[in-house]
Amino acid sequence: MSSLESALRSAGLNFTSLVMDGELHRCPTIAKPRKENGWYIIYEGGAAACYGNWEEGDASHTWRGENVSDEVYSRIRSSVARLKEQREAEQAILADTALEFYESCARTGYSDYLNRKGVQSHGLRYDGNALIMPLQDSTGKVWSYQKIYGNGDKYFLQGGRVRGCYYIIGAPTSKVIVCEGFATGATIHEETGIPVIVALNAGNLKTVCDSLPFRDITIAADNDANGVGEKAAKESGYNYVMPSTTGDFNDIPRESVRGYFVQEKKADENSIVVHGLVGEIADWITSTAIRPLFPLLV
Repeated sequence: MSSLESALRSAGLNFTSLVMDGELHRCPTIAKPRKENGWYIIYEGGAAACYGNWEEGDASHTWRGENVSDEVYSRIRSSVARLKEQREAEQAILADTALEFYESCARTGYSDYLNRKGVQSHGLRYDGNALIMPLQDSTGKVWSYQKIYGNGDKYFLQGGRVRGCYYIIGAPTSKVIVCEGFATGATIHEETGIPVIVALNAGNLKTVCDSLPFRDITIAADNDANGVGEKAAKESGYNYVMPSTTGDFNDIPRESVRGYFVQEKKADENSIVVHGLVGEIADWITSTAIRPLFPLLV
């Protein structure tokens, strides 16, 4: 295996052959072989490459051949910079398209996905049986959307911005929980009442957390069999929790979810709360009772 192939596979890309024509090519990933979430551009017959895995956000990586001169590599990097500028311009245009489409979708509807996951829609809209989740940045600007089909397949608006974007479930407060997927976030919010931010994938967790204006942030990591969720949460530097068994917080018993995020206060065994008139009289007697200033001597 060449060093280029090794670099691409280490990023999670899965391919049978590579096209080295300087154009963008999509390919499956090792984690999700049915979807083309991987991409690469190989310049000048293999002199250098730019590649990424959209499952981990919009981040891109570069690779340089061993015998490539500085002049050639500089020319390639200029080409990569132009491509980035072009992509950002396209994302700005797609942002208007995304918002317009979301606002045109139905506010109510039926979703096999919600029914199967046992959660509410929390503001998502409907395009037939599919759910439409708008993706915003920390300023509130909508950049793209994710479409969630009844069978669980999820697709982003092609070319739309994802990195640093998210969806909010609940009214934000000083305390928030950040997770990957919608069903996970909906489950946590419904069981705890804490606002949840859906960051869409493991690679986007840190970027989203860094952009938030909140101090109390906890990441609800997926307990993936391959360890991707925990690795991303740990490397983010933020506090995190994850289920004790493989899966996400929608996969575990609902009654156990709250315990991961909320520390219940133990009731004082010596205190008895009495309501109604009797309670009011008891409170008055307690508040007006004469108490010794010092402990009584026995």
